[in-house]
Amino acid sequence: MTANRSLEQLIDPNDNMLRVFGFWLGETSYRIGVRHVLAIQQDGQRIDQVPVQSPGLEGVTLFRGDPVPVFDLAELLGVLSGGQEKRTWIDRFDRCRQTLEDRITGIRQWLQNPESPRPTFSLERGFRDWLVGFECRDEVLQELVRELVAPLDTITDSLGVISNLVSEGDRDAASKKIERLAEDDAKRLDRHFDRARHQIEESMRTVLLFITLDGVKPAYALKLDEISDVDTFDHDQFVPGNDVGIPVRDPSRNWIMGFLVRPEVEQNDIVFNVHAVLSSGVAREVRRAAAASDTDD
Repeated sequence: MTANRSLEQLIDPNDNMLRVFGFWLGETSYRIGVRHVLAIQQDGQRIDQVPVQSPGLEGVTLFRGDPVPVFDLAELLGVLSGGQEKRTWIDRFDRCRQTLEDRITGIRQWLQNPESPRPTFSLERGFRDWLVGFECRDEVLQELVRELVAPLDTITDSLGVISNLVSEGDRDAASKKIERLAEDDAKRLDRHFDRARHQIEESMRTVLLFITLDGVKPAYALKLDEISDVDTFDHDQFVPGNDVGIPVRDPSRNWIMGFLVRPEVEQNDIVFNVHAVLSSGVAREVRRAAAASDTDD
């Protein structure tokens, strides 16, 4: 698709500006021309399976009684969706909690039975580094994650003190210290984990964005993480995909029409090619399969 044809999809004929609708996939911002947005439906829309196999195809849903193919945008692009990424965050929390529980249990057992294997008196350093460097658009969550650092450091220091007490032969003091750590510090860290986890789970939702080519009927729907808003750009803020060096064999080239440059932020917006989904003919197959199913019923 040429740069001129790409621009045509974004131009508002009323004022000749680039008027685009925004949405998010994880921490990445995407844009399409406002003219291609037909409707938005929140999480919970019924999606039925169809006997058609294609990457990213979720199934079919009804829009005003007509079957519409639904595609998972993350799978189409070969990236993690926001929900999948957030589940990896929760998994990291859970692994840290389990590691701490295992450390406390191992130290308690060893202090009671010195003949048992010596436990580890430290936590994974990489988890703390991840907490310190954590960034996301959810400012509340980002603050909650950063608040985990202080209680984690307290526990790490306490484990070091316990190790020193054992080395000095003061097992009684070490036993008292590990009990205080289990009852106070570990529970305080758990409360911080619970608040961060709750914030993540509350934000794990999806949206169906119905795409139109003629402004009347839906061509297909995209399953994505979150919608943004409508913004206006100047023509010179659009950079065609060919001009930013996307290799010809790169799969993302099919889906990326170009970029919208925003000097005020470090990350530019990706302009999604709404026609790429239709190029394989899968949408037509889905509609035929859905129609055949209705006939059989």
